Amino acid sequence: MIARLSVPMRRLVYRVGYVVLKVASLLVRPHTRGVKCVVARGDELLLVRHTYGPKQWDLAGGFCRRGEEFAVCARREVAEELGVHIVGLTDIGEELRGFYGRHETLRLFRVDVIDRELAIDRGEIAEARWWRRDELPVPRSPLIDVALAREALREAPDAAPRASAR
Repeated sequence: MIARLSVPMRRLVYRVGYVVLKVASLLVRPHTRGVKCVVARGDELLLVRHTYGPKQWDLAGGFCRRGEEFAVCARREVAEELGVHIVGLTDIGEELRGFYGRHETLRLFRVDVIDRELAIDRGEIAEARWWRRDELPVPRSPLIDVALAREALREAPDAAPRASAR
């Protein structure tokens, strides 16, 4: 239904929805499930700026629908927001966090793509840009660094789990 609205109207809906969700989260403190995706093409990462929320660079992603598996949600969110063809999907871990009062379970994924061409949802995404890993922008969501650190640990040849000291 929201897809049928004009871009300015969709942006307004997302902005109002973000504020409503923030207030409701502070009052109700719900448990939510979602995904964030490191969209990669070689050594480049695709970061987005949403039309709502903090004006910082972020990873593509969103909330899971009721009963939706994390991997299915990741594929859906990347397709909806960016319109890219996914050639690989790798689970890089889970992040539990408190966010505006809600308890979030976020599953992080690396999403590999071949093409740089995008068909972004201008109602939700204000800007999308490819960045080299050694030139990531500021300000950016802290989740970007968390996801990249988890990805690096997963790819390290000697990434054997270590026992934590107590």
